[in-house]
Amino acid sequence: MIWNYTVATQIAGVLILSALLFYALRLLESFKTGMIAKSWKQMTAGAIFLILAQFVFLANDAGFLGEPSILVTLGTVLRFCGVVFIIIGLRSQSRVWRGQVENFKTSNRTAEPIEA
Repeated sequence: MIWNYTVATQIAGVLILSALLFYALRLLESFKTGMIAKSWKQMTAGAIFLILAQFVFLANDAGFLGEPSILVTLGTVLRFCGVVFIIIGLRSQSRVWRGQVENFKTSNRTAEPIEA
């Protein structure tokens, strides 16, 4: 009975991760140029690495592929790369936001009353 629950959970996990991977790839190709496109591409690439790492860990748990220690190492490296990409993307996004706030503070715009 436990085996059936484990297999069902892993199949559900693979289906959910496949949907997330499809969405992340579609999102990655939809970004064009712009101020925030670079950071969002980096964060999406990081999410893709994290999803691929989870596939490796699921394959390790199911015993489908080779030596477990190699799969655990590969999954750990993919997770590390994913986290690094997400942190770089967040830093890039933060720099864009900080630049916009500083530009707003230094501008001499005053609010003009709106007449109806």
